[in-house]
Amino acid sequence: MKEEQKRVAESLFEAMDADKNKRISIDEFTAFLGFAGYQSEDLARLFESLDADKNGDLNFKELLTFVYMLGNKKCRRILKSRESNDAPQREVILYLN
Repeated sequence: MKEEQKRVAESLFEAMDADKNKRISIDEFTAFLGFAGYQSEDLARLFESLDADKNGDLNFKELLTFVYMLGNKKCRRILKSRESNDAPQREVILYLN
């Protein structure tokens, strides 16, 4: 992963981590994606697949997998874009694409 992509991933992690506990809960994950203008048929299943250690939260390393998926055209189909009123966070997501 390029250094610039890692910095973007760090920013994404910080933005998702609403309670600043260094872990992303499923509620934080789904709220952020919805707020950023993305939806999926099954965000809970996506979250579970990213949660490699199955502790119910995503750490930074697990979120890197998601960042990789966003950069991969085949994987990106998991998420569908829709209109969003939240331009700043949406820009973070779109930058990864």
